[in-house]
Amino acid sequence: MKIPAIAACLALLPLLACRSADSTGPNAPPAPLLRTEWVLTSIASGAVPGNSLDVDEPPTLRLEAKGDTVQVSGFSGVNRFTGSCTLEPAEQLTFSPLITTRMAGPPERMKLESTFLEHLQGARFYAISGTELSIFTELGRLGFRAK
Repeated sequence: MKIPAIAACLALLPLLACRSADSTGPNAPPAPLLRTEWVLTSIASGAVPGNSLDVDEPPTLRLEAKGDTVQVSGFSGVNRFTGSCTLEPAEQLTFSPLITTRMAGPPERMKLESTFLEHLQGARFYAISGTELSIFTELGRLGFRAK
């Protein structure tokens, strides 16, 4: 009677071997830059030194290839934004001037939005480690995670 139990355990071994490793964090397979919604997790600059964000609705960023251009869109803290981006070899990127909606919000959200958009406009290069994206700018660094 032990043979059916052993056979059942042996049948499960291939399934256990195919189990994926941690699918989040820096040890996960790299998330693609394009077609991923990136959620802002931190801003590091002189004005906001390495702060982790603790907001209900954090800013987001999405890049999509559209023909020869890369379209950029997202939520900046209060408003939505759109524009384009140029990707160069060696993980370099620059954003065009971004267009935003013009709603007002609470002062702390408006400051977050302003800081976020200023960093995007000053972007120079990026790095992806697992599901984490860092955009390095003239002002500091933006940290994101893939949603």
